[in-house]
Amino acid sequence: MERRGRILGWLFAALILGFLTYATAQDSGSDSGSISASTSQSADIDDRNPCSFRGQFLLHKQEVRIDPCTLCTCVNGTTTCNIESCPSEAGCLPSEIVIIPEECCPQCPYKMLVEDTNNLYDETFEFSEGFSKKIRFELDIEVDKKQSSRIVRGNNLWKLSAWVSPNEDGSGRKFSFKDQVFNDKDAAQEYSKPIYPPWQWQKLRYTMDFKGGTCDDYKYFCVKFDQADDPAPTYDLDFTFRPVDDEEARLIDCVPLGECKALVAEDLTWDLTERETPVYGEATPIGLDIDVRFTADSAEKKGEGLWRVAIFGSGNLEGSGTRFSEVRQVLNEEGMSTSKPKSPTLSIDDSRVDFELGTIGCSEENSYVCVEFLQGDEPDPPFTMTIDEPTNSLITCKEQECSARAIFSQLVPELTGDFPAIENKVNTLRLNLDAITDTDLSTQVSGEFLWELGTFFNARSNGKGPRIKEITQILDRTEQGQDLELDENLEFSGLDFQTDLAGTVCADIPYICFELKKNQAPSINYQFGTNPEKDPFVECIDFSKYCKGVIFQGIVWDRTIPDHTPGRPVPLTIDATIEVDDISRSLSGSGLYEMAVFVASDPEGEDRQTPEFNQVLSPSQMSTRLPEGGPLIIRGIRTPPVVTEKLGCAEFRYLCVEFRKGSGARPDYTAEFTQAEVELGSADEGVIFKDDKLIQCREEKCPGTTKSVLLPCPSRSRDYKRYLSNGLESLFTLLLEYVLSMWRRLLQLLYYV
Repeated sequence: MERRGRILGWLFAALILGFLTYATAQDSGSDSGSISASTSQSADIDDRNPCSFRGQFLLHKQEVRIDPCTLCTCVNGTTTCNIESCPSEAGCLPSEIVIIPEECCPQCPYKMLVEDTNNLYDETFEFSEGFSKKIRFELDIEVDKKQSSRIVRGNNLWKLSAWVSPNEDGSGRKFSFKDQVFNDKDAAQEYSKPIYPPWQWQKLRYTMDFKGGTCDDYKYFCVKFDQADDPAPTYDLDFTFRPVDDEEARLIDCVPLGECKALVAEDLTWDLTERETPVYGEATPIGLDIDVRFTADSAEKKGEGLWRVAIFGSGNLEGSGTRFSEVRQVLNEEGMSTSKPKSPTLSIDDSRVDFELGTIGCSEENSYVCVEFLQGDEPDPPFTMTIDEPTNSLITCKEQECSARAIFSQLVPELTGDFPAIENKVNTLRLNLDAITDTDLSTQVSGEFLWELGTFFNARSNGKGPRIKEITQILDRTEQGQDLELDENLEFSGLDFQTDLAGTVCADIPYICFELKKNQAPSINYQFGTNPEKDPFVECIDFSKYCKGVIFQGIVWDRTIPDHTPGRPVPLTIDATIEVDDISRSLSGSGLYEMAVFVASDPEGEDRQTPEFNQVLSPSQMSTRLPEGGPLIIRGIRTPPVVTEKLGCAEFRYLCVEFRKGSGARPDYTAEFTQAEVELGSADEGVIFKDDKLIQCREEKCPGTTKSVLLPCPSRSRDYKRYLSNGLESLFTLLLEYVLSMWRRLLQLLYYV
């Protein structure tokens, strides 16, 4: 009985052990089953007992696959087998299912949907710009199990990018960017749903290079988990990878970095000293003092060849674009190796160099002197200096005044040539002009478009009245670029220019003025001035002797007495031709002329007698058009009635005609009365010229006397026919008067008889 009890106890213990083994297999997962067999019931204090399974000797933790669906493992003397069971649903369309002999279950194309990426790096450290640090970190990936494949295997499946970012979400510029952090093993790490979570990578390696930016750029260490560029899944299955809801932010995770200590230059100031007087077009010695301000947290810096300072001319305040006469390195060896102290300011004083300062400021292309501060070309030791500028350098520019100077003391204009300027016409004038320089202040000035010489008319001799008919530039391109030589005057000779006097009269423009000034767009921005100061630089000369309007030079007239009863007053009819100089302007308007007719006892018309008619021209005759160069012909001028029998007798011996400018002429014009050279005996002989009129008196024949008829000789060939006709007409008139006189005498004799 005692033996039977022991046997039953052993059987009961075996049943209990088998039940526990089965329960353990059932708890390993819903997709697999397990069986186990034990070859030893003895305990091992190290829990590493080997197993004997189906004739094989297995070490602790050794695995053996019996078939595609069964995997057995030795665990401390016990062999446990996991039997994989295939899901009831494949997870894809029937047409997408792939049967692989080596696999237990039918396969679907791989799908990987990532819910979140976790960068597990948590170390903080201090660093400075130019610093590099190698780190190790871990990565954890969260997966949407329902939508992802049960297992994903292959090579080069995954990619992990890493960078340093200024932003918590990894946006913006990427510093120290590495496209693939994973090695081959990491990129091929298998995903298996049965053993997820977690899905992690450990001991990942990455080097942070804090270069190319400032401390503000080095705030976060970021990673991005992604599908590799050329994945190779097992069995060439299709492979779909994406973040849940296509939110790319799920693939990126950034963690904060430690504190950055940067060397950041933020401001440059400088002073320049002239060691010699600057000369245009030549390099002369200068001295340069500079101060560079760094940020307060910038570290000190010692070494050799640390800095570079350049000086150049520029066309803008920013110093961008073409550089003129650049000296790339102003500093000597000592200046290049000046240590940056712990304080924010670096000072480098009294750097000397030859620089073409005298030319800077003389053109728009190089009107600024610029100084540039930047890191040395080969500093020892190497370091990174950051400057928040596109050129990675500090540039400060100052506007420079051109050293070329034209300082004048006097302007001497002179109109040359024997010419008049005719009002209401376009006239060509010729000018010689000397601009007298102050040789103590002036330098040589060479270039193009240097000078602007203008002209205008004025009522005042100093040119300070309203400017009339102004022309801002009378120089041609060659004359505008005339050089001013050292210790010489600026001289212009034989300058021909046109001036339009339309709508003006000489009385309004008694002076012509000339103004010299700097051209508005000179090729060099030289200094222009006067000593003593005179602004504007204007000189005027008398223009009245040059300005002309109409020059009246003579008059020819004839009178006609109509048939009438003796003693009865009748009007005289006069035809007049007024000669003008060929250069005279034309006239068209109203009230242009006035004509008086009177009798006098003397041939000069000084002793005027009654009757005297001050204006005998009708309005239409006063408006007779004068062609350019004349003559002015007015016919049919009728006087008030006169007793013609008195003409030529006693104090009425001379009949006179007086011609003058109309007092209300519209338009106004300049009238000049000047006698031209005339031949003796011509019709123009005996004309009296006064300042504002001309007078011609002719002796009349008193009735009852005889008088030889003098035929006037034409003074000009073009008037020959006209004067001949007038002479014949006069002869006929005298003959008629003689016959009438004889008839009157006969009547008187008959009356007394």
